[in-house]
Amino acid sequence: MTIFRVILFLILILTCTVLNSQEFIPARILQRLEPALPDSVDVATLAASGRYKVEILPDSTVGNIRIERSAGWLDSLAMNSIREWSFAPVFLEGIAQTAELNVTIEFGKQKTESDEEASERLSAEADSLKIWRLELKKNATEYIKAEKERWLAEKPETGIQKENNHLFGINSIPETVIRSGFYERASYITDFHYRQNWRIFYNIEDDSGYLRFKREVYSLPVAYSRTFLGTGDRNMNYAILSLRKGYLLNVKGWSGRFDYAGYEGNWLGVNEKVGDFLFESLYESNIGNFRYHSSLLRHEIPARALSLLYRPATSFGAIDEEIKEHQFSWSGREFEVSYRLRQDKYSSGFQSISTIEQTHHALFLRKQHNIGIFSFNGGIQTDVSIDANPCYNLYAEAGVQPGKLQLQMSYLGGVKNTPYLATYIGWKLTENLKLRADARHRYKHEKYKKQSLREVHQEATGGLELQFSWLELTLNVGQRKTEQDFELSEGATLSASVKETYWISGLAGTTVYSIGRIRMKLTGESNFISTGVLFNLPRLQHVVAPEINYMLEHNNMLKCGAEFHYCGVYHAPELLSVPETKYLNAWFAIQITEHFQIRLDAHNLTNEVNLYDVIPAAMHLNTGIRWIFIN
Repeated sequence: MTIFRVILFLILILTCTVLNSQEFIPARILQRLEPALPDSVDVATLAASGRYKVEILPDSTVGNIRIERSAGWLDSLAMNSIREWSFAPVFLEGIAQTAELNVTIEFGKQKTESDEEASERLSAEADSLKIWRLELKKNATEYIKAEKERWLAEKPETGIQKENNHLFGINSIPETVIRSGFYERASYITDFHYRQNWRIFYNIEDDSGYLRFKREVYSLPVAYSRTFLGTGDRNMNYAILSLRKGYLLNVKGWSGRFDYAGYEGNWLGVNEKVGDFLFESLYESNIGNFRYHSSLLRHEIPARALSLLYRPATSFGAIDEEIKEHQFSWSGREFEVSYRLRQDKYSSGFQSISTIEQTHHALFLRKQHNIGIFSFNGGIQTDVSIDANPCYNLYAEAGVQPGKLQLQMSYLGGVKNTPYLATYIGWKLTENLKLRADARHRYKHEKYKKQSLREVHQEATGGLELQFSWLELTLNVGQRKTEQDFELSEGATLSASVKETYWISGLAGTTVYSIGRIRMKLTGESNFISTGVLFNLPRLQHVVAPEINYMLEHNNMLKCGAEFHYCGVYHAPELLSVPETKYLNAWFAIQITEHFQIRLDAHNLTNEVNLYDVIPAAMHLNTGIRWIFIN
């Protein structure tokens, strides 16, 4: 992470600011033609006047025409004539916008625009500009609010510890990942590491066994920038920079974004170094949306970020990880076509894993269709690796939602790949109560050198969800079955089959109470599993996070809070037992409006010696700033 990259990013922000500082140029008439009157009309005796409000579109054409003062039967002649005139649209900050002009036509005599009419026209132009500014401000405010909720007010999660944008927690692997339209198998990446890699660039959603990474489209004509910087007394430094801009080069529908994330310092006993880049350009047109995506992830990470298949050989050392991607896609109303080139490289100092290098070519074809309450989304994905045979994935998602009942089925699988089948039924009894049931079947077969692992998972659950603005309660009962065959390099095979019935309960809520300028907030979440044989999860885990805010003038705020995490003893595949985890953090922040925050974090205040079977750093401090800005 060099100061040159930060300076380059600030120059990009300044450039966009200059491009957005052009003057307002009102709409105007370039060429005016008088209406053609019928030959039977005596022009000398004709005396009529009409006033019309004309909508001028950004492409200089005429939109709607409203009659402000009628000229009787001559109105149709006047409006037909106006549509033949030549106009120039209103320009604001160099971008053509929709505007309205007041046009007066005198029949029977030629008359120039009066002072009163000129005043009315200028007033209409000012109103149009005011409305456009208010709409832009509204959209920008909504975007800022969404980003604030995502980055400035992240809710704590059970089983996941966050620090300086690092994530660590219970070692789990997502079943299926959907990112940039492509279905991926995260077979060697843990859940928290996969989230950490891509959470800077995407919004993440959990959906019935799928981990979906979604991109939002930023199309506002003003530049958006996000800057997060932090450092700690354990040499834990990070920088997250982002720039987004719509109307690139004043072209409507063309938007772009640039993101950078870098970390350097000690994390999980390894001197971690991370440098991630992403560039994306999107053009929206009448014939579809064209997108280009390019990203580079370059990491020196702890081996604990990888899954069981690689961790025994790598102990607790470091692994170099590099992921390069280029993607081209076109999407219409019902079809989407994408091509992606991906290059993965993993290397370690251990002899058992020197270097793993793969190049993937993937083609993605999608068809979606909605007919009333029915919806369908399906297609085919082809993955080709230079050092492996082609792999074909078929996927399909179908749903029906008549009223308060929702039924959804999904399938992912294909030739030489692991099939996954899921069914979901939801019935909303009231606004707050919902019944649900789902079933999943997953088959997985992985090979590494002379070892192979075959797993079959079957699960069916049913329960209820009770949700209010301040409380969420879930209760599910289900049955899970797992079969495993592990073939060793010597030819021996270990087999196991386990079946169990369980019930899971979850309680989460947020309570807010205000006294004058003081606003108190309590967030909590607790989960309980009746048995943990097949889940590799503790029976009990919870997190409690109190927060106190003191409101100042001009939307400024003083904030302080704490987080207490607890995770009970549980069993993991690679370990006999993981001891309980207790962790206490506290923080203080000064927030200046909704855009800027200065924050001080104190971690591990109780000096715990275990964090999900890892020795954490002793009590230490992190400082940082978070800045979200729309020009």
